[in-house]
Amino acid sequence: MLDRIATIYANLGEKQKTLGFFNQALQLRRAASDPDAEAATLNNIGLAYANLGEKQKALDHYRQALQLSQTIGERHGEAATLYLIARLERDRGNLVDARNRVEAALAAVESLRVDVTSQQLRASFFASVRKYHEFYIDLLMGLHKQRPSEGFDAVALARLCPFSIFDTPISSTHLMIGYE
Repeated sequence: MLDRIATIYANLGEKQKTLGFFNQALQLRRAASDPDAEAATLNNIGLAYANLGEKQKALDHYRQALQLSQTIGERHGEAATLYLIARLERDRGNLVDARNRVEAALAAVESLRVDVTSQQLRASFFASVRKYHEFYIDLLMGLHKQRPSEGFDAVALARLCPFSIFDTPISSTHLMIGYE
């Protein structure tokens, strides 16, 4: 409940109140010995600090969340935290570190995706992690601007093809615009 109140304050732009309610929620999560919820709350606190411009405090909370998620084997939470760290590192100008983190996040979600057998569920799963892929492509293009001779644009272009995500072979008709 405190997480929801904090989210409402975040939506209202009340950053300090947001942080206060998330910290209260964290105390309750720890008292309840719920490491999954604790990790999620640590991520929320990290986001609150990032929104306050306190990047190091945000990173400290993300690292705590990452350690918890890895300890309990919660790959989805691990991927979410790695994605948040990647965004923070990009904002700090550390594009190589950001790339390493988002690639680790993508590896984590890929390890989850392979267990999804239904094509429809795979599509739904991809939609839930699409922002990771979009961020990765944007990051690669940022790296390309810095170092154009290193082929980051080609890697980004290869990531644009969603067919590989669904294990569907690409035929020449998939590549023709307007033809099905």
